[in-house]
Amino acid sequence: MDTTILERIGLTKGESKVYLALLKLHVTSAGPLFKESQISRSKVYEITTRLIAKGLASSITENGVKKFKALDPRQIPEYLEKQKQLIDMQKKEFQKIIPSLLAQITEQPEQSVEVFEGWSGIKNIFNVLIEDAKKGDVWYAFGIPESLSAKRALFFRQWREKTDNIGIYQKLIANPRIKSSPELAPSSKFSQIRYIDQETPTSVDIFNDCTLLGVWTEKPIVIVMKGKVIADSFRSYFEKLWKSAKK
Repeated sequence: MDTTILERIGLTKGESKVYLALLKLHVTSAGPLFKESQISRSKVYEITTRLIAKGLASSITENGVKKFKALDPRQIPEYLEKQKQLIDMQKKEFQKIIPSLLAQITEQPEQSVEVFEGWSGIKNIFNVLIEDAKKGDVWYAFGIPESLSAKRALFFRQWREKTDNIGIYQKLIANPRIKSSPELAPSSKFSQIRYIDQETPTSVDIFNDCTLLGVWTEKPIVIVMKGKVIADSFRSYFEKLWKSAKK
């Protein structure tokens, strides 16, 4: 049986294999278990210990031999509910220590450069940048590419819903060819868009003291440059383009 569904609920691949083997063998010692699961004998003991700790397996000793049994799969939903409650509690506990963790951050250098690859990292940095944003802040962007992936369009539609809810104004300069792009829909009272025939090899976003250069390939890359002088320079260039761009 495919282990994917068990991995999705938080088990490792090894734990998933051992759990499925336990279901098949019912009650078994380590010998048959490592053969059925195709996990080494030394690893089987380690994994069964973890499954027992998670409440997904149990052990008994018969005639001096330790044997293992899987939790009835009908009990898995109850296990998941307990895990959810644990995660909710951990989230609440973590919220309490965020101020003290932030206090540990040393003063940031005047200028720094970070590179983010793939959608997960890019989503995180875009969300982090608006974490402390306030109503009336302005986000500038130009060089929006004509060719858009479905993932990029979906991400920016959802992200701009967040900026709208905060009240962040967007000033965008794009090529006229992308007027009907799904990325720019729906229109927003917080967005102003002007068009210019000029194209750039990367997109450029400026927000507060951060400048983002985006390369929107199959595996996207965003370079984040932090520094007031850099951001002010790009913002000044943006304003010059804005004056010559068409509404």
